[in-house]
Amino acid sequence: SISTHLHLPPPSPDEIIVRSLGGALNPHDWKFPHLLLHDGDDRPSNPGGRTPVRLGCDFHGVILALGPAARTRRPDLRVGDRVCGVVFGANPGSPATGAFADYVVAKAELVVVLGPAAARAPSSPSGVDCLPGTEEVVAWSGAAFLTLSLALRPYVLVYGASTATGTIAVQLLRLSGYLPLAICSPSHFDLVRSRGAEAAFDYHAPTSCVEAVRRYLSGRGDGGVLSCALDIIADDRSQRICAEVLGAAATATATAAAAAAVCVVLGKLSSGIAARHPAIRFESLVAATGFGVEVRLPGEYYRAADPAARAHVGNCFEEIQAVVRRGAVLPHPHEVLEGGYVGVLRGLDRLRRGQVRGRKLVYLRG
Repeated sequence: SISTHLHLPPPSPDEIIVRSLGGALNPHDWKFPHLLLHDGDDRPSNPGGRTPVRLGCDFHGVILALGPAARTRRPDLRVGDRVCGVVFGANPGSPATGAFADYVVAKAELVVVLGPAAARAPSSPSGVDCLPGTEEVVAWSGAAFLTLSLALRPYVLVYGASTATGTIAVQLLRLSGYLPLAICSPSHFDLVRSRGAEAAFDYHAPTSCVEAVRRYLSGRGDGGVLSCALDIIADDRSQRICAEVLGAAATATATAAAAAAVCVVLGKLSSGIAARHPAIRFESLVAATGFGVEVRLPGEYYRAADPAARAHVGNCFEEIQAVVRRGAVLPHPHEVLEGGYVGVLRGLDRLRRGQVRGRKLVYLRG
């Protein structure tokens, strides 16, 4: 629902106040409320007595005020700067935090200053045609995690490469010197190739997809090894295909690298997946842990506070700031929603129904 009687949460010394000019919608924005209302599964729970939470993670806007610690941590920030960033929306531990609002309180280290092009284009849906938000930070974090395991193995599998997270991950991996292999729908092959994918494969037929990757690697003749995968979709099918591709890749290259194979899943691990593929190390990366606070979701979705993850995401933002200044990453195709916050609610329903493919939903405020 939309409320017009909410108060701005009091900012901490390390936070800034931003007048919102708009933002972007993410899967998080409907999945977290669903989990809260269903106790982590598909059984509706009694919502009575629950404190309503504000939604929204990604925003862009103009800085109105900076806390004293924010000025120390981010001496580059000024009142009047146009920035974009992320907050932990739909957070039962901080119900008043959310980006879908006229004014947003955010941590100073979790924003990026937009360049002169953004200042000259106030109606741009994403400030600089590229909104470094939740999906981009998750992509960066996943890519950074993978590079710790890559060593000199140049190939990386990206399942869900045509999503907003996927196209960013492909570019970041390419900028880091790796060769991304994309798995997505054939209708998006041109998109992922334009973002740097070395090759693209169709996920619709799992068996032929796995075989196609195996043939591709065996025919390269460059000695390249594929032993890492980034699974952005994070369902049973995607994790199974990633595991089978990693296994087939080891056969194709005839190396011992599979013993160190790793699959980073941007979500919950499928039941029994690790037991069925003992040669592969599966890692679950939940975006909300990057805020460094307790993730108060039920059951296996719960995460304890992780200050180290917060520091890692802060480092990611420093790197993203440099990339934004250079204009080194192309944006994901976007669609501007009409109708303000009503349009946001409609957009969230479209995301929930799986009706958004190959583009990112953004909205504008005056």
